[in-house]
Amino acid sequence: MIARIGLQLLNSTNKNLIGSVNMSEKSMASFSIIKKKKKSDNANDDKKRLEDNQQLLLDKFKQRKTTRYAQTKDGFRVDVGLVINRYPIFLNLEKYELDRMKYRTFYQKKYKRHMEIPEDLTDFNFKDPQMEAEETNIDNIATHFIDLGAGEKIEYCESSKYYRKVDPEVSDARSLQYAPCHRTYLLMKDPTINQYVFPTRPVLDREVLNEAKLLLWEKISNLKFQVSHTAVIPNFAARRDFYEHELSNPMNRNLKGVKTFYFIATHVQGIPWINPEVYQEYLWTPKRHFQNYVPKEYYEQFINAMHDV
Repeated sequence: MIARIGLQLLNSTNKNLIGSVNMSEKSMASFSIIKKKKKSDNANDDKKRLEDNQQLLLDKFKQRKTTRYAQTKDGFRVDVGLVINRYPIFLNLEKYELDRMKYRTFYQKKYKRHMEIPEDLTDFNFKDPQMEAEETNIDNIATHFIDLGAGEKIEYCESSKYYRKVDPEVSDARSLQYAPCHRTYLLMKDPTINQYVFPTRPVLDREVLNEAKLLLWEKISNLKFQVSHTAVIPNFAARRDFYEHELSNPMNRNLKGVKTFYFIATHVQGIPWINPEVYQEYLWTPKRHFQNYVPKEYYEQFINAMHDV
């Protein structure tokens, strides 16, 4: 009797324990679901809060970028400028250099300082690939024709820099081929100060110089011809006072003047075209004629950074 009662108590105890275990498993499962849901909700809230903050900062950045100029630590407005040049087309030799070459060639032949080379070794049956590339370059396609009659005509390639298709006596300073024996620089006439300058543009706050440089290039050329922007950092800088018309601009308030950081670019392809809404006129000038177009102070700032060849 006692044993039977003990067995019944043991069975009821086991059932209670099993029930309690099942209940604890259910409660743990429900708790984990609630915990996961709460964690997921928190993650979504954090993500949304982060996106809202990023959008707010971006809006502030855009607003500030268009209402304030970048400035240096010493209180000058930052501008970016482009110095666009075209390499010499013809080899430029002075008379003394030609005389020296003739003198050296004469004595080399007289005393036979070099072994003679048989003609069959210098008789090549193929063309220079570079010359063939130049002949088929898009810039070397004729843009002007003069019919001389009897099946003869003269062709002119306005944007060519290939020496066989360039007129060495071009007198138009707006022509890309002007002064072909020298390196030339592109000057543009600023209508607000009525003088020739290298193109410049103020840098807005948070703009990087290379971004501002490309925006300046796009603004003045509408990308109608190509130049090579090889410089990653500015090649030189110049400082100036504010022009009279700039003093009334509230964005220049509390600034001492302008520091312009110039990048050198090289003409690659196409006929130069300058936006008339930005600059009225333009011309190409070699270093030796630079002083004829700019004031003395401007000349002294740039002449040492320019090259003749």
